[in-house]
Amino acid sequence: MRIEELMTRSPTTVTPTMTLTEAARKMKESGVGSVVVTDEGEVIGVLTDRDIALALAFPQEFDAQSRVDVVMTPRPVTIEAGAEVPEGLERMRAHAIRRLVVVDSRGRLLGVVSLDDLLIHLGNTMAAVAELVREEVAVKIP
Repeated sequence: MRIEELMTRSPTTVTPTMTLTEAARKMKESGVGSVVVTDEGEVIGVLTDRDIALALAFPQEFDAQSRVDVVMTPRPVTIEAGAEVPEGLERMRAHAIRRLVVVDSRGRLLGVVSLDDLLIHLGNTMAAVAELVREEVAVKIP
């Protein structure tokens, strides 16, 4: 299965000059825990609710009016939409991350795929395999 089949399309985005308060509000309104930071259509970072919480835990360095670009993770790990799921899992493992920004061949933002998306897919696949095994066993029992 390809990443594009599991990704969330049209992810929530923010600009690098928005404040942490504005970004947090956008996350809350969208019901998401992360946003992609874009500048003139180019993906330049990712900001998570955890990034905001950790920044605000250090009031001597950051506050709610701090800009997104001073807290975000720059140059996020990306994956092309046509890549296969195992490649996505390997990138997440290699970089110890839970989300990948999904891009086209030119690097334009298409979506986001999370570890949760991949785990749900893998769970559904395993459930289908288990059902096949159950059916096979039921046929063999007289």
